[in-house]
Amino acid sequence: MHQRAKLLTSLAVVLRREKAALATVVTREMGKLTAEAEAEIEKCVTEADWHAEHGPQMSADAPAATDKVEGKRRAP
Repeated sequence: MHQRAKLLTSLAVVLRREKAALATVVTREMGKLTAEAEAEIEKCVTEADWHAEHGPQMSADAPAATDKVEGKRRAP
């Protein structure tokens, strides 16, 4: 799980570093304004950072909470 977090952190670093080039591609291929393209890339950076930070806890093994049901025994 920690390997996935490292990969997501690396993804965020690359997206930040290449934001201008990626925004140019998004603008050219999707017709978005540059500001919109940059905002979309920043959104991806935010998501990658968030999942890198919170993903391991969310995916950790944990007992599932259940409602305990009191069973009644039938009289014989």
